[in-house]
Amino acid sequence: MTIKPTLVLTFVFQAKRQRVFDVLTQAEHLNRWFTKGAQVDLQVGGQLTTGEGERFKFAKVAVPRQLVSTYSSPRLDVETEVDMTLESPGPLTRTMLRIVQKGLDPEQVSEEAYRWMTDRWNFLGAALKRYLDRQGRISFEAWQQGHSPVYEVRK
Repeated sequence: MTIKPTLVLTFVFQAKRQRVFDVLTQAEHLNRWFTKGAQVDLQVGGQLTTGEGERFKFAKVAVPRQLVSTYSSPRLDVETEVDMTLESPGPLTRTMLRIVQKGLDPEQVSEEAYRWMTDRWNFLGAALKRYLDRQGRISFEAWQQGHSPVYEVRK
């Protein structure tokens, strides 16, 4: 697998943009569909932290259109930039989420960590869709077993 310096993912949801933004940025929602122990201070300089130790420090907050943050995780040895943009193409009840993660230097990010991170973003899209569609919660581990190989990350 080749590590690309920029990762781009796009997801489309049958939900209004404000609803998707709220579900991505409010701890009470995040703790129901994505993580446990999420904490959010939604302002420039504030941060979102997950129970798994991931951290998004906000550089830009444009409600309900865009979040730009510095991302760090215990699985990565580097900080990267993540830009989440929400658009409503077509009907107002449809929202496109585009995630662009920059700064993935192959010299600093292991293949295993890159795979884990790619899986984590794809899980975010799948779990968010399930939550918005009111289909219940799925764990990252269960999603990995059903949708992709399980990768072991060694430090």
